Amino acid sequence: MDDWYKLLTVCENEYSRVKHTGPTGKSIYKGVCSFGDRWRVVIYVSSKQVYIGTFDCENEAAQVYEVASHHLKLLKNIRMSASLTKI
Repeated sequence: MDDWYKLLTVCENEYSRVKHTGPTGKSIYKGVCSFGDRWRVVIYVSSKQVYIGTFDCENEAAQVYEVASHHLKLLKNIRMSASLTKI
């Protein structure tokens, strides 16, 4: 898991976090919500919710969301590049 964290710099993590407001029990970070005494991470792929996992710390959950989001963006870019080279 530590290797995943190394992929993003602290600046990238801080820049890409989206703070939002909500009722009590909600996280201030995108993709993170409370789940009992833990924090659950979910991401949407092609309009479908994908469960990433639960974590003890809200900040850790936010970092995992950022890494997953970053990887998803990379995969989308690779697919787009591959489809353009087929033309």
